[in-house]
Amino acid sequence: MNRSRANSARLRIGVTCPLRSEPCLGELDHASASNKRIIPVCIDQASAEMEKPAALGELRWALMRPGDDFDAGVARVVHALDTDLEVVRTHTRILVRARAWELTGRRTSPLLRGDELRQAERWLATAAASGSPPTELQQDFIVASRRASTRRLVGWRGGDAGRGGRDCVVDLRVGAAQP
Repeated sequence: MNRSRANSARLRIGVTCPLRSEPCLGELDHASASNKRIIPVCIDQASAEMEKPAALGELRWALMRPGDDFDAGVARVVHALDTDLEVVRTHTRILVRARAWELTGRRTSPLLRGDELRQAERWLATAAASGSPPTELQQDFIVASRRASTRRLVGWRGGDAGRGGRDCVVDLRVGAAQP
């Protein structure tokens, strides 16, 4: 399985027929561990009756078995695809950036800044309620980004205040020396 492509995927649609296979279960585990949206689709009676992995237990299934209303199943999948699309896109973007950050040994260069950081913080505040909860890595990445941003801001202001203070002293001395 190509993990890079899996990480950048916005969601997974799992058709339960081959769910018994190791590759399929591996894909499901990876999607679940990455907090990817999973849309389970049941296409045969045997799948409906089999024991389902924990990652699929609480999800709402699209039933597309023989005898089920196929159009209703397709409508369920389309609705799931359209739901909170921007939240899902942000989840994916932050996950890809967080994994890149992790691969660099958590160096500061890949961290979020400015508008990107503010958008990530807004997403973090609402993601769990929207059905696309952040991973621990995403949370760490956003917190590290905020800390680095705060350090840059404090460093910039501290340096500026120091120069301003020296300028003030220089101005006072020059003013005092003038007749």
